[in-house]
Amino acid sequence: MINFEWEELDKLELEEKVEQILDFSYNMWMLEQKNVCYFVRSFFIRWYILVDMYDVEDYEAEGKKLKTMYDFGMSELKNITEVDWIMGFCMGINPDYFIESDDEFDFVEKEGNELIHELILNNPNDIFFQSLYYATLSVGQKAHKKYVRWKRANRKNLIQYAQENFNFSSVFSDYFSQKIKLYLD
Repeated sequence: MINFEWEELDKLELEEKVEQILDFSYNMWMLEQKNVCYFVRSFFIRWYILVDMYDVEDYEAEGKKLKTMYDFGMSELKNITEVDWIMGFCMGINPDYFIESDDEFDFVEKEGNELIHELILNNPNDIFFQSLYYATLSVGQKAHKKYVRWKRANRKNLIQYAQENFNFSSVFSDYFSQKIKLYLD
């Protein structure tokens, strides 16, 4: 995985300057739309702030920006591992931010889960992608037991992955470190 540390954005996130976070990350991404770090971090923070319903000046405008990024990512950056990961993750959890009508909800959710599935096929040794994949499949008693066995067998590797890849101070890093800890509990 590439290094997602972004000093200027990390600082704004720690200071909890929501409007500045949104403006800065989006504007930097607009200047360099094919910069994977800018895309992933801007996409994630916008999604995170909308999902957690932070107080933003114009919730609808921020939702449209996220949808713009989604459309760009699907057309211009698809098949880049880190882009597929963040988009698949967010789409699988909250498809409603990426749809035009309610009829598309199931399709977008499925498309997000398929992106994660493709990541596993293309990166079979990536322990983090495996954890995301198994977590999405852990519905039902048989699948859950398989997931629990997998977690036990891969606990140390997942902890190490978190320490190596999500070890900087930011909402992004904290979120995925916590996600890994939840997967392990």
